[in-house]
Amino acid sequence: MITASADRTRRERLAEGEALREETPWDFHAPWRPAPGRDPLAILAESDAERLPDLVPRRYKKMRRNAFTFLRGAAAIMAADLAGSAMAGLPVQACGDCHIGNFGVFVSPEGRVAFDINDFDETLPGVDFTVDLKRLAASVVVEAMAETDADAERARELAIAGVEAYRAHMHALAAMEPLAGWRSGIDLDEEVARIDDHRSREEVESDLEAGLAHETVEADVPEVDPAVREGPPASWRIADYGRKVFHRLPDGDDEPVRD
Repeated sequence: MITASADRTRRERLAEGEALREETPWDFHAPWRPAPGRDPLAILAESDAERLPDLVPRRYKKMRRNAFTFLRGAAAIMAADLAGSAMAGLPVQACGDCHIGNFGVFVSPEGRVAFDINDFDETLPGVDFTVDLKRLAASVVVEAMAETDADAERARELAIAGVEAYRAHMHALAAMEPLAGWRSGIDLDEEVARIDDHRSREEVESDLEAGLAHETVEADVPEVDPAVREGPPASWRIADYGRKVFHRLPDGDDEPVRD
């Protein structure tokens, strides 16, 4: 495992990384066998302990739609499956749920359009970077076959393309100064223009236009309950929105909750 050191040069860090790759070659990451006594349902049940009981059935209903929706809700299962797999020896602050569905186009509070990842409720420090990368590659395969009816060969090609793009981008970031890498972003117009198929490119452009029209800074601000809007700000509360945003009183507490 590599430890951080400010006095190491890029050349030294590259040499250390190559040494780690010699210890754990790429093909070591390919094999996987289920652990003895593996029980995915028990892992899910354990993770449900911290969830609101009345929402758990709704969660499972969404997971049942297809293989990809199951993968999305089964981060704990995949984490357990990868615990005994080969590791590169480079711990990071891992996303923990780095599947393709968590990537998207967002508008920052400053109004800047960004392509990025969200959903960091599974994040954890000291986790090998390959855990995130393996979940990303697996999600590409599963979504391609579940959502687009791609065959196994095409799904594999897409996963390889995704991993190669990750590798190329990491090489580019590694050549930058830390602050330059922190401030870097992905130019959406440039990336969309690289789509060779004209029809696919137009579909992506249309989807982006529709998404950005909805994804505004105002859309990220919770709506204030109109019943208390006329009162002093201290009495305002977020409006309930179906079963997505709602107020829940602690057990035995009949007093209203103030946001």
